[in-house]
Amino acid sequence: MDTDDDEIRYGFYGPGREFQTPSDPYEGTWLWRPGPARLAESRESFAVCEFELRDPRVDRCLEALRAGYSGVEFGAFSFSGDAVLDLYAGHWDLAGYGFLPLLLSSEAARSALPGLIPAEGVMNEDLEESAEDYGRLCSQDAFCLDGEIARLVGEGGPYQGFRGTDSDVKDITVGFVAALLGEGRYRRAPDASGRWDDQTVVVLDLGDEWSDWFYSIAWDRSLVVVDHHYGRAFVLCVTATD
Repeated sequence: MDTDDDEIRYGFYGPGREFQTPSDPYEGTWLWRPGPARLAESRESFAVCEFELRDPRVDRCLEALRAGYSGVEFGAFSFSGDAVLDLYAGHWDLAGYGFLPLLLSSEAARSALPGLIPAEGVMNEDLEESAEDYGRLCSQDAFCLDGEIARLVGEGGPYQGFRGTDSDVKDITVGFVAALLGEGRYRRAPDASGRWDDQTVVVLDLGDEWSDWFYSIAWDRSLVVVDHHYGRAFVLCVTATD
């Protein structure tokens, strides 16, 4: 049965993450889902601000990355949303909400990262083309984040990388993630009983086709870390050319 745009509809996510209306009321995971009008209203109220993350652990990691890459961009942002955003975040469906285009096209992000983000912002189709699976990547937590960044620091670009031991590299990147999320926190809210099924941190890997800032050779990476509990998002991108 059809519903009005602002009416709450019920259903569940199928195996392919598609939204379905079940014939069997005991089938799938039930949830409420807004109609198009309510989703549009929520997206309209979504707000982003830049904030300055002053922490020597962040500076140390960015310095180590710049030793190996000709381009390194980092931005820290706070965001605010409503219960509709909570719904999509709780089901690891930031792509369905359109979170990334809203974040990366915001005035705050364009002002903080002018070389990385086009003046016209970032469209959803650009991100889908760049990382066609990024909707599924929303479900990744941050347990491997320090390792992913450690690989970037340790391997570096085509000619030079960080000069130090592997232990030094891990120490740098573990400290970096702790500065972003808090000590020893990779997935849950600080009290381990937060909203969104206890998972409040997700990591998105966007590829490199969404911005002309990347050289698109072999040393590109773009990561967005989203912390729902505190309403923060961090953008880290690297590139290099041979």
